[in-house]
Amino acid sequence: MARILPVLPRKGLLHLAHGLSFLAYRIDRRGRGIANENLRIVFPDKDAATRTQLVKGSYFHQTKSALDLMWAPRNLSASSSANLVKYTFEDRQDFETIGDDAAIWVTPHYGTFEWLSMDWSLHHDKKPLIVAEDFRNPALTPIFTKIREYSGITIIPQERAMMRLLKHVKRGGQTAFLTDLRVKPSKASTIIECFGFKTSVTILHAFLAKQTGAPVIPVICLPQSDGTYHFHFHRRLAIGEDATPQEIAQQCWDVFEHTIRDNPAPWMWMYKHWRYLPKDRQITYPSYASHSKAFAKVESELENQA
Repeated sequence: MARILPVLPRKGLLHLAHGLSFLAYRIDRRGRGIANENLRIVFPDKDAATRTQLVKGSYFHQTKSALDLMWAPRNLSASSSANLVKYTFEDRQDFETIGDDAAIWVTPHYGTFEWLSMDWSLHHDKKPLIVAEDFRNPALTPIFTKIREYSGITIIPQERAMMRLLKHVKRGGQTAFLTDLRVKPSKASTIIECFGFKTSVTILHAFLAKQTGAPVIPVICLPQSDGTYHFHFHRRLAIGEDATPQEIAQQCWDVFEHTIRDNPAPWMWMYKHWRYLPKDRQITYPSYASHSKAFAKVESELENQA
């Protein structure tokens, strides 16, 4: 696929994304069930038919994101990206003050989020340092690493990533994170509220911001009906001196939630976003959620800090 997809015209790739996403929707019974349950608890006012359309839309956008990743090396370039990507800004003047200085970009699993760092690198001398999780099938990791690095970004493994990123940002480098990626409760995670449900997420971006003073800039990829994308850059987060990593992580997510509520389909709904049950839950969680001693420990630590 990595060899064949890049030769397809844009319309052909979009047609393929529609076909493969419908096939994935039909075959992936487990993921389809998770997505339906997630949508049901987040949008209880939406009927079953509407939720089904949103699930199909989510499969389409995630399929297109994967195909776009493999299509990009031959087709997304500094000269061609103007026809595929448009940048929009909440505060363009604030954005332009960052330039190629140290920066921490954050984005959710929404649209073709992989193109953010790739397209950015095509137009700037400084290339982001990106942490990527290895695939369960080790043969896939070098294939996807090579694809992602074609524009000049550097992919590093999760092992010892925190110290490497800290040195990189302190030297004026840039990095990017998926702010909605659920992680196991640990010292490198915190708990935020996501659509009113508690979940465990990384604090790596918050740690870097506190240690380096680099700005945290939320960006979201907005898919357009013609197959192009708008990367919408929000203002840098206003982070107070006393802000905790949990508060920074929550602030990051809050920037994106209203966009996802308004247009849910491009988000990855088939993911188990709310795997852990809080100690004192007031609302119904998905059936896949369960209690975790590690999660409860992080909850207690946050309560003591408060």
